Amino acid sequence: MASNEDASAPLFQLLRASDGPGRLGMLKGDIPTPTMFLVTTRSSPHKTVTRKCIHSVTSAMGVRGVPNHLMPPLLEEVGRPPKKRKTGQDEDGTAEHGSGTEESMGEIRVVDCPCGEMLLRQSLIEAYPDPCKKKLLGLHRFHCHMNFRDPLLAEGVFEGDAVAVQTTGGRRKVLSKDWVHITRTLKPLLATSIAEECPMGKAGGKKLKRAVEKAQKCLDEIIEQTTALRADYSVSIIANIQGGSDTQWRETAAKLAAAKPEVAGFSLGGCGYDETSKDRAAALQAAMKHLPADKPRLMPCRGSPVEVLQGVWLGVDVFECTYPLQMADKNVALTFDALSVGREDGQQQGHDGGSDDATAFVNKTLVEQDLADLPAALQVDLTDTSQATNFDKLCEWSPVEYSRAYIHHLANCKEMNAQLLLTRHNLEAYSRLFVAIRDAIGRGQLAHFISRFVNEQLS
Repeated sequence: MASNEDASAPLFQLLRASDGPGRLGMLKGDIPTPTMFLVTTRSSPHKTVTRKCIHSVTSAMGVRGVPNHLMPPLLEEVGRPPKKRKTGQDEDGTAEHGSGTEESMGEIRVVDCPCGEMLLRQSLIEAYPDPCKKKLLGLHRFHCHMNFRDPLLAEGVFEGDAVAVQTTGGRRKVLSKDWVHITRTLKPLLATSIAEECPMGKAGGKKLKRAVEKAQKCLDEIIEQTTALRADYSVSIIANIQGGSDTQWRETAAKLAAAKPEVAGFSLGGCGYDETSKDRAAALQAAMKHLPADKPRLMPCRGSPVEVLQGVWLGVDVFECTYPLQMADKNVALTFDALSVGREDGQQQGHDGGSDDATAFVNKTLVEQDLADLPAALQVDLTDTSQATNFDKLCEWSPVEYSRAYIHHLANCKEMNAQLLLTRHNLEAYSRLFVAIRDAIGRGQLAHFISRFVNEQLS
């Protein structure tokens, strides 16, 4: 098992960037992309989750922190490796679709540590200066991403020489030196630089200009300080690209970040709030054309299935998704089956440009139109009275063996076990979604896969 200190594998390898959309890559040697980091509803590991519990996690998505409902038994369940199919190959050595391994999304765990939350725990960090991540968080065998913001809380705010972030303990100012101190202690694999968040559609020209300039100033300070400490530690810096809905500012920010060789990847800041899909698509397109292909692109977003498909289509490698957990909190089970779309998609190899109709459909549906006009992906509300006497499983592929009627009973009784079971189920749905996406990109059939998913798996 690789560790955060393993320098043998590069941070990111681009395995395929075809003439059509979609990218296949590998993060730190064994986390295939596109993928998602699991956003937490708790900003750091819950006190009941021991190192042994975290070690048992082999989540398909690379677990980032511990969500409210990822209690120890569920962590062990999520950590079970998926069943594998024998791998077949066609004449040119490419794995046949439907016969390859039904992989997980990576056995390397990626634990999210929002820097604002770690500021609340400086006394504990100081108590364990070097082995902090081993003794405090039990992260010695896990890759760690230090996230600038908590995606479920408010955006960052500029305050003089610092940026303030919202934490579970209130608003906290974060200086560049604080960022460097935390990364030096935790030694994360990835760390997103601090910035003033400008949610798209909610900021004017002056604030956007200030946000871009502040993000670059903080990035320069971080690079300068980390370079001076290079003998003691190294961290892969993810540049925070601001610019709101203004495509010119997005392009400017992307060019400035891409020009810095010390930057290891890029995150499209200001996303994941209430922006429209059109604004998000325009911002992605403006930024992506100026970013180097061999570095990972991260995007924070709510992460509904169609939002994920839009991001993949436009070149995103890693997603920060809250959607599967939010649905579990609402007692909703996701019942779409991306792998069934993929398996029925046939064995044919090709490339996305080969189907003009499918490509035109995807561009019109995911880029030109508002995704809010599309129906939601297939799902079922377990609080609905129609489920009270339904003794079927949630889905044929679900790892949850309990019936819908039982989970309906738990939900109506306000039992936390309902969210525990639905969290496990919804994570499996997303695991299958990303496996299917990567398979479609590998076969050069991403446009066809997306068009079929939209037509077959939306309610």
